[in-house]
This record gives sequence, structure tokens and C-alpha cells, in this order.
Amino acid sequence: MKRRGMTLDVSSSGALAASLDLCLDPNEPAFNTLVRIMATRCMLPAEYFAAGSVPRDTFGHYGLASPIYTHFTSPIRRYADVLAHRQLAASIGYTTLHPSLHSKSHIERILDVVNRRHRMAQMAGRASIEFYVGLALKARGAQAEVREEAFVIRTFRNGLAVFVSK
Repeated sequence: MKRRGMTLDVSSSGALAASLDLCLDPNEPAFNTLVRIMATRCMLPAEYFAAGSVPRDTFGHYGLASPIYTHFTSPIRRYADVLAHRQLAASIGYTTLHPSLHSKSHIERILDVVNRRHRMAQMAGRASIEFYVGLALKARGAQAEVREEAFVIRTFRNGLAVFVSK
């Protein structure tokens, strides 16, 4: 970024979004996508938490610039969504909560498991992609040499993480 005369303003999510919009290289159309990937990959992943367990200033969503945020999808997808729906339904007086859901320590234990399993699922998904890409490249290895223009994002002991622009 410095070599290209570009800076990122991380003082707020709005400032970051605006500065990311300015990270353009007319000679490299994929440059902005690469910068966005690198900027978001280093952010802490979202986690479920019990509201009484963390300071109120952690309730927000940085990317959406919202001071308070909750995420849920259809309750048939994940238990975390079932919990969120139950809590929201109780908060608007639609239903009552099961007594076990009044215990902060019980909710914290459940959410620790939910967050750990979510992280494990993400890691498994990424490992699966890397494995199958490796198999595909190994199968092509004897047949032809593969050359692509790419940005090297990061080097690892066992290989490179690259962003291939097309």
C-alpha cells in the first residue's frame, strides 16, 4: 500500500469503507478485491455472547457501523439461531423463556460450544478447499506447467497463499 501511495483510515468503519473504495489501481483491476480480502481477513470473527458477559460497546457491528447488532437466520439451521429467536420472542412478550435460559452461566457454556464448533466448521471448510485444490494441481502437475499472474498474500512454512487475478 505504501509503495502505491495509498493509506487505510481505520478510525471508524465508515472511514475504512471510504478508504478501501479509494484503493484502486487502473492497471490491476483485481487490486481492490485483494486489499478488501486482506483488510477483512485480519478482523476478529464474529462470536455469539451473552449480553451480560461483555461490555456494551462490544454489541456493535463494525462493518455495518451499527452500535447494537444481533445476527440470526432461520432457526432450523443452527442452535444459535434457535436461542436468538427464543430470546427475541421473550423480549417482545411473545413467549416466555425456559428456566434454563435465564441462567447466564448456562447460556455462556452453550455459546462457548456454539462458537468453538463454528470456528471448527470454518477451518474444515478452508482445509477442504485447500486439499482439493492441491489434488487438482497434483493431477495436472505431470501433464502441464501452470503459470498465472498472481499476488502472493502470505507465505507459510508449507506453501503460499495467493490471490489469482483474472
